[in-house]
Amino acid sequence: FLVNFEIYQGKSTPVINPEYDRVFGMVTAPMNFFLDELPDDKKRIGTIRKNRIPKDCILPSHEQMKKMKRGTFRGAIEKRDGIFIGKWMDNSVVTVASNSLGENSVKSVKRFSSKEKNHINVLQPAVIGIYNKSMGGTNRMDQDIN
Repeated sequence: FLVNFEIYQGKSTPVINPEYDRVFGMVTAPMNFFLDELPDDKKRIGTIRKNRIPKDCILPSHEQMKKMKRGTFRGAIEKRDGIFIGKWMDNSVVTVASNSLGENSVKSVKRFSSKEKNHINVLQPAVIGIYNKSMGGTNRMDQDIN
């Protein structure tokens, strides 16, 4: 379900919460503002764009992750607000943020390898598996809008 949104208007986009801009920076502030709108039991996992990751985060860059073996996972907890940010190398780099899960267990999942023209087993962290299982709502909303 769509809870809240703001149309991006470039430099003219109004500042939603000046305190969030000061504490989190103008890149991360909108996400924190929108999280305020969600009930606590719904604040879990979501993907995050690479340019939304705080600059002081100790994770490898997107470009560094692309050079790593498929199934590689790196995670860190953002110090200011305790949000876990993880990067997983699948066909491409998948970046997630969570306020309820961290670098828990991993499981083996089947993925098609175009290089080997066959299915292979790849390690997948629980946070990615849970996101994949529950992401259908957003995709369904996108379909309804179009």
